[in-house]
Amino acid sequence: MTAVYRIAAGLVLVGIGEMALSPFREIQVWWVNQQGRRAYRRGDYRSALEAFESAEKKSPGDPTIRFNEGSALFSIGKVADALKKWKQSADHFPADRRRERASVHYNIGNAFFEQKQWKEAEEAYKKALRLTPWDRDAKYNLELVLRQQRRQPPPQRQTRPPLPPPPPIERESQQRKLRRMLQSPWQGDRDW
Repeated sequence: MTAVYRIAAGLVLVGIGEMALSPFREIQVWWVNQQGRRAYRRGDYRSALEAFESAEKKSPGDPTIRFNEGSALFSIGKVADALKKWKQSADHFPADRRRERASVHYNIGNAFFEQKQWKEAEEAYKKALRLTPWDRDAKYNLELVLRQQRRQPPPQRQTRPPLPPPPPIERESQQRKLRRMLQSPWQGDRDW
């Protein structure tokens, strides 16, 4: 019986230990995220990305860290990876964090803009403006996208291949035919 009590007590202590370590883990994640933000502001995007990836390993699913990671990926030039991180981030921000969600959609619009996917960029900027209607940058970018869409030629329909050119016409024979047709049927100076 005493072995069962020891195992139960050990499990309780492990559970309490995990709860006691949780605030320290949160502080550590916050610190690593701050290091990444500082590196990002300096323009050292690779170091920032490493810091954000380290923070995500310690706190998987945190939408702020995913957002930061997407920003670093975008700055490095990995637009598709950044888009994936931002989409994951958009799905996990709570509804009451409107500004953060709007920022995510704004950046998603920028990624689509970079890839020249105008319709998707338009939708992302509209989502950002629904959340923060006063955002001038999103309005400006939406206007750019709409102008770009107007400039694009409409998609061409598939048509039949062009017909082959007609066979060459002999000009001399055509000219002779025309001369014969233009000559009067009578000869001489007769007056009718």
